[in-house]
Amino acid sequence: MSGRARTTATWLGVGACAVYAAFAFDVGVDVLLSADAPARSAPPLFVLHAFGGGIALVAGPLQLALAPRVLARAPRLHRVLGRVYVGAACVTAVAGLGTAVAFDVGLAGTLAFAAWALLWLGTTSAALVAVRRGRITRHRAWMVRSVALSLVFAVFSVVQPALLDAGLGRAAAYPLAVLCSVALVLACSRIGLRGRAVAAAWQ
Repeated sequence: MSGRARTTATWLGVGACAVYAAFAFDVGVDVLLSADAPARSAPPLFVLHAFGGGIALVAGPLQLALAPRVLARAPRLHRVLGRVYVGAACVTAVAGLGTAVAFDVGLAGTLAFAAWALLWLGTTSAALVAVRRGRITRHRAWMVRSVALSLVFAVFSVVQPALLDAGLGRAAAYPLAVLCSVALVLACSRIGLRGRAVAAAWQ
């Protein structure tokens, strides 16, 4: 893929994340302003989960799209975006843990959502620890994995309805959709990291 095509694809991806972030904000506002009991588990935590996830879906992909050339010339922007993303990711993951406990999707579904939240929290924390220790290459690798896990929001919203339409029950569709979404985004992040390593070797 040429440099221009790669850039176009990257910004199309950022745009798609922004669209889904707007959807997450809309769902969060709907739950927040709902006069009756909303059909969501743990509404206050769900609102935090939706708003935080929407922010992470904008800040994370934008950070990756601008790195490394643009942000190298604007380190303050890099730090601000990074802090916004890390804060949003941590809030979303912690609120997601609480939401998962209250979500009526069976034990398997609860464990799958909790595993996703813990993985996201863990990769984000690893990226933060790495950059504080000056291990920039390791920081970038963990950040790619963290941002990939933020995309589970969008992938899940496609996979889960497809599984329900295929005839799977709610108790099976939810955990399977989470696990498939996590596996897919992590596989893509691995491919992306390997591609970066190959490109760097040829430079």
